[in-house]
Amino acid sequence: MRIVQVVHGLPSQNMAGTELVTLELSRALQARGHQVTVIARTFAPEAAEFSLQHEQDVGQGTPHAGVQIVRVVNNYTRTTSFRLHYDNPFFHQALRHVLRDCEADIVHFQHVTHLSASLIPLVSALGYPTVLSLHDFFFACHLVHFINTAGQPCPGPQQGERCISCLHDVASAEAVRRRFSYLTRVLQVPHQVLVPSVFVAQRIVEDFPFLHARLKIIPPGLPAPGPFSSPIPARRPPGSPLRILYLGVLLPHKGAHVLLEALKEMSPDSVQVSLYGAEIALQQTYADLLRQAVDDL
Repeated sequence: MRIVQVVHGLPSQNMAGTELVTLELSRALQARGHQVTVIARTFAPEAAEFSLQHEQDVGQGTPHAGVQIVRVVNNYTRTTSFRLHYDNPFFHQALRHVLRDCEADIVHFQHVTHLSASLIPLVSALGYPTVLSLHDFFFACHLVHFINTAGQPCPGPQQGERCISCLHDVASAEAVRRRFSYLTRVLQVPHQVLVPSVFVAQRIVEDFPFLHARLKIIPPGLPAPGPFSSPIPARRPPGSPLRILYLGVLLPHKGAHVLLEALKEMSPDSVQVSLYGAEIALQQTYADLLRQAVDDL
């Protein structure tokens, strides 16, 4: 089968969860005999806007090498309105070109931020079966994670009405309502909608109840582990400190600061914490705050 994956970024340029899931899934499908092409947005100031850059995933010499990668340039030089952040026809020609060249049988949308949700109805209208994965809440929330501009949890968009105050600096009330309405219609298009957990499924259905019967929960897979150099202890030895490992991008909604705050209430000898995560340039201040919090413990 010839499979096309569409995603907002891909290693080695982007290393967050959805990007890694997309690459590993593509490699696994390739290893099972499918032909996989990944279309990913890239930032390339030296290249023409919406131009295509072709490469091949070498897979570090593993049997799943050979995934074709097509990066489409979006430097945001022509994103001149709020609507173009989610409904951007400038991507259409590039996608048509890739689908024609790879003779796709099916298109799987992993994420459309930095691209355009309009690609989903476009692909469906061209006759391709479409699958959409909802890794987060992009379709309901312009800020993606239900965290408002004050950094507080949001109970939900309320058909876009609650988003108006949050987005008043970037869009009119009418434009905000239009976003929610348009993306609601887009969600009715895919043949299959996938979510990674029960929690995400429940949260999505709160805002888009028509998806209830169409959601399929498929937890992200993990590559099979290699042999361990030493046995893993079955349990923590009595009297030893609790050891906690944080793995994830260092962003506020991931909650590393909550873990560090909790440590202040615990005896230093009772717990050991290790934080491992990529820093994001636009959130460097948060990473610096985590370092300061560690120093203050």
